Amino acid sequence: NLQAHDSDFIEEPGPAAAWPRRSIQTLNTQTATLDRASLPRDQVGAKHTWDLTAVYPDMDAWEAEKTGLIHEIPELGRFKGKLADGPEILKEALDTLMTVHQRLERLSHYASLHRDEDLTRSGPAAMVDSVTKLASEIRAATAYFDPEILTLEEDTLKAWMAMPAFADYDRYLHDLLRKKTYVLSTAEERVLANASALAPVLHRTFSTFSDAELKRPTVELSDGKTVEMSPANFRIQRQSPVREDRKRCFEAHWGMYGDYWNTFANLLSGQVTYNSFLARTRGYDSVLHMALHHNEVPVDLYHTLIDRVTAHLGSYFRYLKLRKRMLDIEGRQYYHDIYPSLVEAAKRKFPVENCYNVVLNAAAPLGKDYVGNMKEAFTSGSGWLDVYPNKGKRSGAYMAGCYGVHPMILLNHNDDFESLSTLAHEMGHALHSVYSQAHQPYPRADYSIFVAEVASTLNEALLMHHLLEVETDGEARKFLLAEYLHGFRGTVFRQIMFSEFEREIHAMADRREALTGESLNALFLDLLRRYHGHDDGVMHIDDRYGVEWAYIPHFYYRFYVYQYTSSFIASTALVEQILHEGAPAAERYINNLLKAGCSADPLTLLRNAGVDLTAQEPYDIAFQKFDRFVEELDALA
Repeated sequence: NLQAHDSDFIEEPGPAAAWPRRSIQTLNTQTATLDRASLPRDQVGAKHTWDLTAVYPDMDAWEAEKTGLIHEIPELGRFKGKLADGPEILKEALDTLMTVHQRLERLSHYASLHRDEDLTRSGPAAMVDSVTKLASEIRAATAYFDPEILTLEEDTLKAWMAMPAFADYDRYLHDLLRKKTYVLSTAEERVLANASALAPVLHRTFSTFSDAELKRPTVELSDGKTVEMSPANFRIQRQSPVREDRKRCFEAHWGMYGDYWNTFANLLSGQVTYNSFLARTRGYDSVLHMALHHNEVPVDLYHTLIDRVTAHLGSYFRYLKLRKRMLDIEGRQYYHDIYPSLVEAAKRKFPVENCYNVVLNAAAPLGKDYVGNMKEAFTSGSGWLDVYPNKGKRSGAYMAGCYGVHPMILLNHNDDFESLSTLAHEMGHALHSVYSQAHQPYPRADYSIFVAEVASTLNEALLMHHLLEVETDGEARKFLLAEYLHGFRGTVFRQIMFSEFEREIHAMADRREALTGESLNALFLDLLRRYHGHDDGVMHIDDRYGVEWAYIPHFYYRFYVYQYTSSFIASTALVEQILHEGAPAAERYINNLLKAGCSADPLTLLRNAGVDLTAQEPYDIAFQKFDRFVEELDALA
């Protein structure tokens, strides 16, 4: 859950990501308690696990469906050379294509969920791999669709699109026309389709090396205990209230990455090269243009986000100075001081049943129907939620959507505030899918990642508002304010810093500059220092921490993370409207965004819901709230 918890990890796009629909999957950093994490899955209890029979009755049914789809691949070529023959043929072909997409999505959905229940099992991992290969085969078999449709005169195609029979496909065909310049010949599209299976190799290699095969250093803590710097242990120890322990762990962790910076540089350089190859092959101006054009987002918005966030670095510096005072740091504040909680004593336990009630109360401003859908998810035995960790279960949290099936939500609930926040976040994604599927046909039900995080972060904002409304204890209020500001830091300032880095490494590639460990370190170190006030004496950033880029998998996802910032800015403005206007604003948000799927481009959907990200106002609202919370926390502290 990147928004709330400054995670360094997000879910790798699954095989369905090559198709019009995909799951919304975001990981957070929560660490399961040892007793729960060591439980075998069959001891967790059915009421706390999702029910995959909603997808397929059993494994045999999944296998039969996969086999059936494989046998139908040769038939997918039967429309070749005929798509321009008339609207009836085109309609039949699109119906066939979308049915195949939907079946493939369900196969992928089931395999991925089954795998994530216990990552130590080889069978489910093989299932995921087989669906990935099947997706590539189907893409190759249908590669002629787009080029052939675009052989039609544009006026003819638009006339067909206006027919009632094509109502479900208006956005699909509109998008195709919009991308016409960048659609290649059938033969070229087939080559790219066959090559699509290679796309995730660099990230998977990065993940395997970074998460599993790196030799981890061992650190002796101030109490004499030794800790191996595994990813989970580093995320715990970087929050330690003992400053010397944080320092030792930072130096060991980043020193380890520094030992392999050339390997990581080669991997990241390979990803940038692959991105550039795709952009050049399709004729885009740049990789940034390609990535944003896919989601109908103007390139100028990317630059606007960076400019408007960096214009408020002064606000961030005030927050960092407040952290220094609250942590009682003498002398310099260092980068290893960025993670510890400011108000440790206010932490409380949040059992999952209590969290259900809190989240329901927080969502009340969105209306009875919204809350009613949440209650259905929280009902014992609903099969929506996989609540607790178990041995081998995937860490973090996500919501996975599949058309025609209720949302599936993976949690690793740990009875802490982070778990409460994560639940609210993932339920935002879930309700987005519920409303979209209920009001849109399959070809229009998928929603852009650009708006997906609006629904999740809006729920978190409502949760924070509710908790601050009911909380009277001073220490608890300090804790809540500190959590919000930490989340703002991670979602807005940190993600925009990442966005600048990604923009620049692709610009370096365009200038034919080598992406080496040394050049990447220098670039990231400069950004770290600028964003943390190094030259102004706000926070000292040691040279060794320039290697942090090597730790971040976001950079393998092609201009992804800016959307966390844009969504956070948008949801902050929408929440202010909902809290001040009441039902009219809530209905405008639900009707014009959550129910809308991809019925319009994402910026239009947001405008219809009440926020214009090309205007100054939503940014002012977000940063005014940030400044207000900094002032209140300062006063309480």
